[in-house]
Amino acid sequence: MIRSAALKVALLAAALTAVARAQPIQVSETDARYFQWRGNDRVQLIGYDYYSLFNTDQIDPKLDWTDDSGKPYYEQFIDMLVDNDLNFTRCFITSGWDNDRFPWARVDTPDAPLKVTSEHPGGERYPLVNLEEWDPVFWSRARAILDYASERGVVVQVCLIDECGLESGPGERRWPFHPFNPANNLPGTMGAWMLPAGLESGVPAAYDLGNQALRDMYVAYFKKWVAETEGLDNIIFEIGNEHTSGLRFHRWAVEMLRDVAQCPFLISANAFVDADRIYAMGGIEVIADHGPKTPFSTKALARDWRRFDKPMIVDTDGWFTSEEEYALTLASLQTALDQGAHVNHKARDRVRRGPEERIFVQHMRDLQRRSGGGAKWAWPKEVLDGERVEVVYDRRPMEYGVYLRRADVDDGWATIADERGKWCVYNQIENPSEHAGRYLYFAVDPGAFGRGPMTLDLELEAFLDAEEEGSVIIEYATEAGDFAGRETIALPKTRWETVTARLDDAVLGARQHNVADFRIDCGAPPATVLVHRIMATAEEGPVNGGSASEVEAITEFATSPKGERFAINGKGTFLRGVREGYVGGDWNPTYWNSFEPEVDYESYATQLRRWGLNWVRANGISMAEGSGRVHGANELPGEEPLENPPEPPYTRRPWVRSGGGIAWDGLPKYDLSDFDPWYFQRLDELVGTMNRHGIVVEFIFFHQHCLYEQFTHWADSPWRPENNVNDLGLPSGPVCYPEFYDLTNDALVAAQTAYVDRVLEALGKHPGVIYRIVDEYNGPANWVTYWVRYIQEHPSAPDDPVFQIGATLEVTRVLAGLGDVDSFDTTFFGVLPTGEICTPPSYQNVRLAGHCPPEFSQGEAIGATLDHLFDRWIKAYVGEGDPTVDGFLRAMTGGGAGWFYHGADPESFDASGSRIAAAIAERAGDMSGWFPSPRVLQEGDALCVGLPGRGYLLYVLSGDRLTVSLPAMAGGYSLEWLETAKGKWSMGSGVDGGRTLELELPGPDSTVLLIRPGALR
Repeated sequence: MIRSAALKVALLAAALTAVARAQPIQVSETDARYFQWRGNDRVQLIGYDYYSLFNTDQIDPKLDWTDDSGKPYYEQFIDMLVDNDLNFTRCFITSGWDNDRFPWARVDTPDAPLKVTSEHPGGERYPLVNLEEWDPVFWSRARAILDYASERGVVVQVCLIDECGLESGPGERRWPFHPFNPANNLPGTMGAWMLPAGLESGVPAAYDLGNQALRDMYVAYFKKWVAETEGLDNIIFEIGNEHTSGLRFHRWAVEMLRDVAQCPFLISANAFVDADRIYAMGGIEVIADHGPKTPFSTKALARDWRRFDKPMIVDTDGWFTSEEEYALTLASLQTALDQGAHVNHKARDRVRRGPEERIFVQHMRDLQRRSGGGAKWAWPKEVLDGERVEVVYDRRPMEYGVYLRRADVDDGWATIADERGKWCVYNQIENPSEHAGRYLYFAVDPGAFGRGPMTLDLELEAFLDAEEEGSVIIEYATEAGDFAGRETIALPKTRWETVTARLDDAVLGARQHNVADFRIDCGAPPATVLVHRIMATAEEGPVNGGSASEVEAITEFATSPKGERFAINGKGTFLRGVREGYVGGDWNPTYWNSFEPEVDYESYATQLRRWGLNWVRANGISMAEGSGRVHGANELPGEEPLENPPEPPYTRRPWVRSGGGIAWDGLPKYDLSDFDPWYFQRLDELVGTMNRHGIVVEFIFFHQHCLYEQFTHWADSPWRPENNVNDLGLPSGPVCYPEFYDLTNDALVAAQTAYVDRVLEALGKHPGVIYRIVDEYNGPANWVTYWVRYIQEHPSAPDDPVFQIGATLEVTRVLAGLGDVDSFDTTFFGVLPTGEICTPPSYQNVRLAGHCPPEFSQGEAIGATLDHLFDRWIKAYVGEGDPTVDGFLRAMTGGGAGWFYHGADPESFDASGSRIAAAIAERAGDMSGWFPSPRVLQEGDALCVGLPGRGYLLYVLSGDRLTVSLPAMAGGYSLEWLETAKGKWSMGSGVDGGRTLELELPGPDSTVLLIRPGALR
């Protein structure tokens, strides 16, 4: 009776304990960045893991944490965590790195296969797996580990499906040792036929939801985990590690865990495919991120994922973050904690590092939760937000964005020591010229500046330990390849000197040898070079263009389905353009005196992309492209000549000068039936190169500028009688308006037709072309429609060519109503914010430029102009103005299809506007159907464009707050602010639709708001 009563008391106590522990860790109700657990609603997790904790009791000597206590190995590991103020760990379930336990039974038979590895060249026995039977030893051990972790206050993230183990490599112990591999399964059991035999990798077969046997196995596996963790409160389930399974698999796994297995714990995801959509799922409560980290990338990541309004666990695992780079890794962890994230580090070794001679996990003791400043490993805010990164060497430096890739004394090539009165890094060898160690390798954090290409200025404080004056060579990565860039810096001998180098077209991303961006060659002459400090400054900010390999070539170009903007490869976008056109010459006067300018179109395309441009305008026969007369050469008698006028032959034209007689400029006349092969070869090369780089080419067939207003415009035109032998019946002067548009002049139309035919022969095979019939036009509409319809029916033209003109308002209205032209340039008219219309008269010989009053910029007028046009006709409208951020943003948010400007001087061009526009267009995605949406904005001074169900883009013109009304939408919206001065995105939390929202700008420069659906889905 006494025993029975005692048993009842014990059972009651056990039941009460189970109830007390049965409230699992949850997301905090007061701040969704943190967890709520055991009475604390702002729990922040800091973890250190041993992936094989469940799988083996054989402790890897490199990760040895044994002590003399005699405790089980897992208790020693968890005690180590707690002793260093850590409260989190993460474990795999099917680790192939240890030939020990899985959740399923291993059947050791005499004919168990021998698996040969580098560690076991003679082979090691590998008992086969039976996926239909559980291993009681594994589950007993797993529960003991989880119970002890709970007792010590440690949360365990259980990774259910590790994709690394499913892969074929790197390393030997992955798919070849995985329990899902049919080669490792007991014959006659489900595992032997669940997946196809002979697979080199388990991915993607392990995610095939059409495989019923696979689904049954997962469901049984999920149920088993939920049953074995009953009563615990310290579990977070992770669907998979570094998963490429995609959204569908994650949705199914969440459904099975929640609805079938009745999982009471938080579910996390770590996705490499469909990441944004997976993290936005309602069933995914925690984001678990992996990969190389730096403080820069960590801060950007945390800001980016705030839109999901969920806890985020940042795992430092990769090249940049390891015990070897312990200071960098700890700084990344602290940065994540400062951003309200949680952190975990993958155990690698137990080497003692730093002045304290401590192992890495002991250094983690210094990390501070929710740091308000003063944390040991925190980087200064001015470093994270600044435009410069540097390293100053001390005993072991805190490397602010410039990382030494060979810094340990055991590598024999570089070391850090106190030499010549300063702590420094140097190449510690006797003869650098004969040894690979002549180099010091460094990486620049791509999270600080973007990946480039960019201009990177380096400043070195260095000491040349040599008997004579010398130099060092900086070799760095460019788009041309590893170490393709090269700069030489002179160094005086035997004294500390600060020297600088400019690295043009530098590309970051640690892609060179030893995961570096640049290296210092210390071998000229053979000497030891000491480096105390390196500082890097990027001239171009974080919206630099990507590398050529990252750009999608144009395969399809059209207007979007409703006609309001252009679509590249099926995606509506915003064009950012420049009026240049290197076809036999350009706007830049440096080419005027070069008859065959050698323009490298590949380099030109790279430069345009670096500036954020995806549209270039090429004039076919414009005076403004080539003829010196429009710029004052060969003036009329009595006019004041230029001091240094350009001299003929200026630049090439579509025709050769094969006619008899002398033209106005003193050279042979043109024959308008004799086309220049060189010119059209270059045109073909230009368009092909641009399209490969994702850049649209607008070709202007005819240009009114060289026909009207002044005699100097018409004087050198190939169409003028004095300059050709073709007798077209056109006047000698002073202008050729409107005679050039006479469709009853058979000789003229025949010459114009031959020219159009030859252009189409060159352009018709290229997809990314805008056919601009005429520019600066105020002539008859029927002349334009004649050429549009001619080109539409031409056998060399594409199926649906895109047509554009730039004309006065009246001509634009007529042509828009006729419907033949797809796009209109608003440069030659404007509607002011006051409603006043400014436009030159049509059908007259008058100047078309300069119509907009000086008190309004073209950027300020573009919104009202677009509203005026959209009220009547939906077309792809473009505008021209200064390359300012404001101009681009007004055009984008007013509903414009593109914005361009006159010319780009490589020495002084400000590409900030086009880069910002490029960043927004990339972020917004497909902008088809995005029209001006004034109803979204309830209060505030802003322009808004968007499409219900797809998103909205707002540009705040003044003020620090907005009131917006968003339509109801399942899944809600994410709010993303762009800080235009730095090109950096910062995120607001996800919000529900169907209500009015009061929004405050995050900062004075955060004037762009991108609203996208799905944040709460």
